[in-house]
Amino acid sequence: MKRAPHRAVYFCAPLICLMSLSGCGNNDHEATPPAPVISFSSAMNKVAAGSTLPLVWNVQSAETCTASGGASSGWSGSVPTTGYLLVDAPSTPGTYTYTLTCSNAGQTSADSVSVQVTPANAGNDAVTLSLTPSLQTIDTHTAGSPLQWIATNAVQCTASGTDAAWSGSRATSGSFTPTLANEGVYVYNLACTSASGDEASASAVVEVTQSGPEVTLAFDHGRISEGGTSTLRWTVRDASSCVASGEDPGWVATTPSVNGGSYVASSLTAGGYIYTLSCTDAHGNTGRASTSLSVSNVAPPSIDSFIIDGTDPVTVYWTAAGATDCTAYSPNVPAWNGSKVVSGTEEIALTGITLGANEDYVYMLVCNGAGGQSWATSTVSDTDSATPAVTLIATASRVAQGAPVTLSWNGEGVSTCSASGGSGADGWSGSRSTLGGERLNAASVAGIYPYTLSCVDATLAQRAEATVYVTVGNAAPSVNLTLNNAKTATAAAGTPLNLSWNASNALNCIAEGGVPGRPWSGAQPLQSDGFFVDSTGLTGHYDFTLRCGMPGGQSAVETVGADISGGEDQCGVGAASMLLTGGDVEIPWVRTSSVAVKLRSSVGDTPIGIISAGDGSEIIDADLESYTQALIALDLLGIGNIVVDVYSTAQNTDGSIKPLPVKLGQQAGFIVSNPNQWLSLSLLGLDSMTPITGVDADGNVTLGSADYTNADGLLLTALQLVNDSQRFFVSFPLDDATTTAGVYGVRYKMKGGLLAVAKMLNFYGACITNE
Repeated sequence: MKRAPHRAVYFCAPLICLMSLSGCGNNDHEATPPAPVISFSSAMNKVAAGSTLPLVWNVQSAETCTASGGASSGWSGSVPTTGYLLVDAPSTPGTYTYTLTCSNAGQTSADSVSVQVTPANAGNDAVTLSLTPSLQTIDTHTAGSPLQWIATNAVQCTASGTDAAWSGSRATSGSFTPTLANEGVYVYNLACTSASGDEASASAVVEVTQSGPEVTLAFDHGRISEGGTSTLRWTVRDASSCVASGEDPGWVATTPSVNGGSYVASSLTAGGYIYTLSCTDAHGNTGRASTSLSVSNVAPPSIDSFIIDGTDPVTVYWTAAGATDCTAYSPNVPAWNGSKVVSGTEEIALTGITLGANEDYVYMLVCNGAGGQSWATSTVSDTDSATPAVTLIATASRVAQGAPVTLSWNGEGVSTCSASGGSGADGWSGSRSTLGGERLNAASVAGIYPYTLSCVDATLAQRAEATVYVTVGNAAPSVNLTLNNAKTATAAAGTPLNLSWNASNALNCIAEGGVPGRPWSGAQPLQSDGFFVDSTGLTGHYDFTLRCGMPGGQSAVETVGADISGGEDQCGVGAASMLLTGGDVEIPWVRTSSVAVKLRSSVGDTPIGIISAGDGSEIIDADLESYTQALIALDLLGIGNIVVDVYSTAQNTDGSIKPLPVKLGQQAGFIVSNPNQWLSLSLLGLDSMTPITGVDADGNVTLGSADYTNADGLLLTALQLVNDSQRFFVSFPLDDATTTAGVYGVRYKMKGGLLAVAKMLNFYGACITNE
């Protein structure tokens, strides 16, 4: 029998005892104690089969309490006089009674709750609901962790429980942070329904304790089956000693570290177990945390079918009995990834997928339930007949050290198979039939073990193999990620950022964050010694996150950060700016827009002068180390005008031209320089600039009304331009109305001076200031 220690999680008024006056003096017998007073509730009177049911109780004047009833749900045996437990609702619909019987020296009391269990919908419209964390303990001065939920296929959700702030209508996904000032146990229920009437429910429990050292205590999995394992993890702050208590002998025998740690619960029979960690600080203040583990004799999920039918597209059929959720994963079929219902059908197109030499399509399905986890892998060859094909299923795939694991398999279009992997001592090796099943004992050492079945056809020319992964003991994913060999890095713009990592006990890694538009996203290998990200043109802080783990299981997450400086001056003209470049040019800067540069005469589109690059009417712009040079002849009388248009060529989905990314307060222009002071001489030349407010598909531009001439404050005079060989950012301010309407480019008109002979100009591309 299991008995959890008394935990005072409810406030109780002091017991006032009244003594009988008739027995005063010579009364030599004890008065009969009052009968235990039981407060017992389920918080939910209707749940779907296989979902979570919260039971909460508080008993006064009792010495012992015993749980009974339910159906293999973990509600049995000795329980504390005050506590809570999350149990598994039976998998068979019906009405079930849960009973709590409590006794003292002379009397016994009992109370019961009845719960209606409804059928679980396994169709494609089934509602799946996740509410996490299911259990947490906080003190009276600490805010709880947010309760987060997501309900797929649901149209409405209703919250209920013992926290009034939680109750009422809720969205189908969201977050709620408990704010609780009083000690006690609080239950949070959530029920969600679909348009067809299917319903799913979930519960969470928050225990509030007195303040003291900060202690957290939680299981990775709060519900397991007999023979399964779950890792209990704790953190402690400001404590000098800690003591473990409960009814798991292994936990009680530990000496918990004040620096935090973990403990693997295993070899437990069916029932409910309470785990408590009490820590004391140097001043004698005590903080404690408790959590529960429900152990049932419910079998792990059974993946009864996992079929890949067809060639392209393929149809995937699957059924998982006893599962509450499933996760799909494939290393080479992107569409087969993410959360799935426990039974369903899905069509997947393989168009666009290119397999490597000897590579097959791999489909994995991991399903979790009250009894644990199971894993199925189906591998299909890239042939017209979709054979050979091999399906391998592990039941269960998360077990205690030495616990039984059942492998079942089926090979199509094959004649012989062989087994490999496992622990090396479990017998999973050598020849196997093309159809069969085998019961093995898991490894004695914690870890994640692959079990592989390789099959070939009669010609030995075609082969396929499938691998499932079994997590043994407290094995958990881990990842070590560094940036330039450190967790943080400070670098100048242009310095390569080298990301290196190594993941263990994991099957896949996903990159998140980073720099938009540059590598570092999506699936990544489990290790890398050199993943480089270009930092040219960057300024600011950038976080790079790597998430590695097992499908349907735990993940390890690590983030590194980079602080980049010196990339503000992208145009190289002494102002914070962005260089706009053509699509045909390789540049070191961030590409923000595609632009074209055209030379025009003042009376039409006929090019004037000699152009050293482009097709004669269009200049392909480039970076600051590459440019287009134009030799422009001008008359001696200053009559001729040359026009340079710089405008956007980026297109919207409908083919129309996008405006430049100019915001209010920014300036637009382009970079020019004079490479030959002797050739170019212009006195009294009057240059001007005008915004381009529209561009058609042929490159014809519409000009704005503003004309910024030298006299009106043009940033660069004609004399400076032609007689100075330095680069200049030729720009002008834009009024708010023009910017809001859309700026598509700028026109720069160069007018010959009285002594002008020619102008030689280098064009480096267009710019937009950041400030």
